[in-house]
Amino acid sequence: MKKTTLLVLGIALALVAYVYFYELPHGRGRDAAKDESVAAFSFAADDVTGIVLERAGTTVRLEKRDGVWVITAPVETRADPSVASGLVSSAAGARVQRWLDVDAERRKQFGLDPPAVTLRLRLSSGAEHTLQLGARDFSGLSVYALVDQHNRVALLPSAVLSSADKPLEELRDRSVLAFNSWEVNGVELRTPRARFRLERRGNGWFLTAPRELRADENAVRDLLDAVSFARLAAIAAESVEQPARYGLDRPQYELRIRTEKGEERTLQVGRRTERSRGGTPQSAHYYARDIARSMVFTIGEELVRELDRSLADLRSKRIAHFDRAQLRRIELRNQHLTLVAETTDGEKWLVREPAEKKDQPAQVSRILSTLEFSRADAVLDVPPASIARQLEKPAVEITLGSAEGSTLRIVVSAVHDGKVYARAGADSAVFQFSETFFQQLNLQAHELISSP
Repeated sequence: MKKTTLLVLGIALALVAYVYFYELPHGRGRDAAKDESVAAFSFAADDVTGIVLERAGTTVRLEKRDGVWVITAPVETRADPSVASGLVSSAAGARVQRWLDVDAERRKQFGLDPPAVTLRLRLSSGAEHTLQLGARDFSGLSVYALVDQHNRVALLPSAVLSSADKPLEELRDRSVLAFNSWEVNGVELRTPRARFRLERRGNGWFLTAPRELRADENAVRDLLDAVSFARLAAIAAESVEQPARYGLDRPQYELRIRTEKGEERTLQVGRRTERSRGGTPQSAHYYARDIARSMVFTIGEELVRELDRSLADLRSKRIAHFDRAQLRRIELRNQHLTLVAETTDGEKWLVREPAEKKDQPAQVSRILSTLEFSRADAVLDVPPASIARQLEKPAVEITLGSAEGSTLRIVVSAVHDGKVYARAGADSAVFQFSETFFQQLNLQAHELISSP
């Protein structure tokens, strides 16, 4: 056997012996071994107020301000809350699996001279702690580290390195506009064609401009969710020194939201930019900015489509709005019957007409559900005379009476070319539905009146 072969074999055996005697618990498998790890630090994640992260020749500084993590260098911007919190929690909760006696000259073999990542953590008390992370061990499940001023090398879970080894781009907040949609109570939206203002009143949304209308709650919720969950595609510039270059001197779209706490957030969208790869055009993006941040970024075309709303998109498509619990009387006249039903508690409905069915249970929920859950295919603010004439002699007429004595009359036309038209109260707008809407209201007696 050649000397070189013997040398390689000797090194391999030495490595196996080292792993066996120093890395693995004797006499037991790793899975069966008792957890003898100890905490690397004695502070809690909530105690950390500042971070200095050094990796790959760069330094990133973070501070917690009013409970929010902010990057202060090399740029000043919001940090991704989940990434920053994960980094701190991982370091604060790190547990030393094993201490290794390694002299300073051999630390390079463990990736600690220089370290791959250095974390300096500042606490609210003013104390500071340092964590230097090196290479992963042979299993990939642990990482070699130096904790504060300890002379020995610590073996920590590799998740600590995964949480800390982040470039600036992964540490910064990449949300387009940071807010919680359920906290919003006011919205202003400007598009190239129109301006809209919406307010939340109680559990409902209302348009207040360009005119007073009920808003489509699903449409408003979809708009807010699309923006709150959106992530920027790329950072175009760290500051808006030349807004005209990005079309942000005269934004095409502007969304301003107001929260219950009185906080405001504003998103501006400028000109379109084509992304290309190797000379081949890719998906279109738009320059945009959150006015609370200095940078310019790009967003995807799909988000711009969400912002490009019309009055027809935002207005309610529901023919009538009412509270079932407040209803006390319902009158239905259709092609088959005239039904009058009343209730004293909003739950148990009894027939008043026809007389031969008086005091029998009435299944009015079928009517109310149709009015509540049907959505119009279109809303005509100025209906043609031909459509208006169809409603002069409606095929279905419904009157709802409330406990306070107010009434709401809804008229529905017969079916024409698969379409049905309806109007509610004094509103001049006409709602266009499919034939199904008519069929669900043109019910017969046996479908609405229960047998005694």
